[in-house]
Amino acid sequence: MPVALPLTSFIALPMTILMVGLAYRVAILRRKNKIGIGVSSNKTLAKAMAAHSNAVENIPLALILFALAEFQGANVVLLSACAVVFVTARCLNTLGVSQHAGNSFGRFYGIILNWMVIILLAFTNLWLNLL
Repeated sequence: MPVALPLTSFIALPMTILMVGLAYRVAILRRKNKIGIGVSSNKTLAKAMAAHSNAVENIPLALILFALAEFQGANVVLLSACAVVFVTARCLNTLGVSQHAGNSFGRFYGIILNWMVIILLAFTNLWLNLL
């Protein structure tokens, strides 16, 4: 019997588009600036790479936690709220990192909200395993 994880699948779509878009942006900048490895003091490429690597570091973990919680029957309202916050956080973080090398609203609040969702999902999964 197939297991349906509609919420996780729904979140995976925009996150996949985001990650592929960020990877494409890095590839285009590398080709345009003829930089094979590293950033060669190119700040635009450095910011693009930082945005992509941050997404690669955080999105897979969150999707795994969403899937586990959904599979274990976590509250749909809680997961839906987490999904909205997570997608918003990832967009904020991507914009913040892509536009600013230093501190910015998007970088700060994007990663704080991102971590809050991941921590909440981790504890939700722990709680569901203890029941």
